Amino acid sequence: MDLQQLRSPVQVHESRRLQPSGFGLANVFASLPRRTQDEVAGHFVRLVPMFGDVGARPLAQGNHRLVFQDRWQSDLWYEPTQVSDGSMFTLALLLLAYQSPPPDLVAIEEPERGLHPYLLGQMIDTLRKLATGQIGPKPVQILVATHSAELLEFVAPREVRFFRRDKEAGETIVEQAPTDDENWLQTLREYDDSLGDLWLSGGLGGVPGR
Repeated sequence: MDLQQLRSPVQVHESRRLQPSGFGLANVFASLPRRTQDEVAGHFVRLVPMFGDVGARPLAQGNHRLVFQDRWQSDLWYEPTQVSDGSMFTLALLLLAYQSPPPDLVAIEEPERGLHPYLLGQMIDTLRKLATGQIGPKPVQILVATHSAELLEFVAPREVRFFRRDKEAGETIVEQAPTDDENWLQTLREYDDSLGDLWLSGGLGGVPGR
């Protein structure tokens, strides 16, 4: 998604799907039933607790844009250009599950970008809820690509696949953590159960040059 497109004002019309670039975010949010808007806003402010609400407000010539309410000053609303990249991306991520028809698969590249490290765990929890149908009208398969060792601290080894290129043939090899191997589990314990640290050691694949 293009963050500039996510922030862009749009001409008001009903829209049930977000464009691949992210354009039309305000229309997708505004087209939801009010109760669903409140549900999305509730998930959002729990993830980004500096905000108290999300809404859509009109501009000139039939356009509108999203605005974000300050948590402590209810009369203070921020424009899209005044909020962080991570905030915009988080809202777009939540809205993906509410598209009509809802998607079967959502692929996300580096969801940690622009997000405060403290919120990574909450973001992963949100993705799990999307995958299990606790957020949105139905479960959505979530595929995440990341280079973040920090993000790995919030996922279970069985949820992760590691990609590397074979040095000889150049083919892509997909590896899975051997979670049924007691020796491997002992190694993980030696790394204080830090999947991120174990990955960076080069023992799991997906590390350049290893």
